[in-house]
Amino acid sequence: MKKEAQNILRIRIAANILYRINREFTIEYKDLDIYDFIVSSVKDDFRFAVKVGSSTYLESAIFAEYINILNSKTFEEEAEHIPIILMCVNESTEETRMGIVLGWKYYNPILYKHVSLQIVNARNWLAFEERIKTMDSIIRILSEKTIGVIKCITINDIDNLGRYHTAKIIYRRIFSNEYKMRKKEVVNEKEDFRRNIYGIPENEYPSDTLDKDLLEMVQQKYPTAKVRSSLMIFNTELRDLEQEIKNFHSHNTATFIFEPNIQEIVNFVDYFDCLKFQFNLYVPSLIEKEYFGDMYFSRTIPLNELKETFEYYLQIRHSVIVV
Repeated sequence: MKKEAQNILRIRIAANILYRINREFTIEYKDLDIYDFIVSSVKDDFRFAVKVGSSTYLESAIFAEYINILNSKTFEEEAEHIPIILMCVNESTEETRMGIVLGWKYYNPILYKHVSLQIVNARNWLAFEERIKTMDSIIRILSEKTIGVIKCITINDIDNLGRYHTAKIIYRRIFSNEYKMRKKEVVNEKEDFRRNIYGIPENEYPSDTLDKDLLEMVQQKYPTAKVRSSLMIFNTELRDLEQEIKNFHSHNTATFIFEPNIQEIVNFVDYFDCLKFQFNLYVPSLIEKEYFGDMYFSRTIPLNELKETFEYYLQIRHSVIVV
């Protein structure tokens, strides 16, 4: 009886936490062995299920039994094809950690026996919601605050022995009133055919000062470096990006620094954090990891442009997402 009361308390705490994150959520309680309630968003018909456990649930024999139940389930009903989130609740502090225990890909369930838990709140919920959507069996549009463009800078180089090396810097940009696609009217069937085969031309994607500066800084060291853009609108595109990242064996860092053209820089130290961007440098093998190492690129800003440049990057910094 005591355990049942504790479980009811955890479920209430979990539901209240989700309500605090998003007041538009609708919660439907279920008395099922695979989840405790279903969360729905009225805005975009987004749904996910929640299984609630204690703060030590992952280390318990009960969790092992739960995994066996999920592993044996057939999920024949289409209504069951929704992601399941595990919420581990500490009822004394009313805190919770969340992780994905079951997702979907091409209508096939994906079971995560080793759940990676994280603290989720209103500040980072959007990123966690994106992860849930990548695990959905339904193709969904991402939230307005996260749709945009994926930028991929490919670096190619040949060492002294003639061996070919490659690495990639991948980041995301969020659409805004200023940062948007350049519309082009397709005037004939031939052009329409080419777009269907080869996709949207690169010159129709947005590219602002930051994008151009990053590419130019890389090209100063690697002249053959090129950028490729693609849309990030649906959860399937986010899922493909995450899979691409997983295919890389390792990564270094690529740091871009914008520095003033003066010797005494102490007075401008407050600018430095906003004038530095650090991305992951993805490489296909440990050989490339050792070959490229961590990269540093810099651009010197004339003193008379420093204030304007600082204000510009401070304004658009939030639109850059490291992947």
